[in-house]
Amino acid sequence: MQDKAREQVNQLCVFEPRLMTSPFVDYWSDDETDRLTTRFDSLPCPALEPDGRCGLYEFRPLVCRSMGIPSDDGLTVTGACAVQTSVPLIRLSKSLRGEEDVLARIEAQQLTHLRMTLNVQGEELLLPYAFLSEIVTGSGGDTS
Repeated sequence: MQDKAREQVNQLCVFEPRLMTSPFVDYWSDDETDRLTTRFDSLPCPALEPDGRCGLYEFRPLVCRSMGIPSDDGLTVTGACAVQTSVPLIRLSKSLRGEEDVLARIEAQQLTHLRMTLNVQGEELLLPYAFLSEIVTGSGGDTS
């Protein structure tokens, strides 16, 4: 997985050199982020197995959990990764959806605390970076 992620990070950095100094896209314009994600939207998740299954789902890493709880309007599901939306999702009943909101707020608070604890510059990453902690936390290593 990490080898796949490093390969993808290298591709991203060639296309967008700014990513060599910081993997965070929090303050990029929507147009810039859209341009980059559209260019690389065919890159598979580094955790995706050859048969299409998630190789980490049992352990559900932070990168996947931090996408939040997918929401739906009764017809479509949004906020989930492409792998998640390619399989049917079983939604909670309407009576439990209020609890989803509470959990999403708690999760956002915990992510903010983690970001501050690790002293990182942002929290919005392109997916491959999330599999390479040495890049995100600045604890050494490079993308080559």
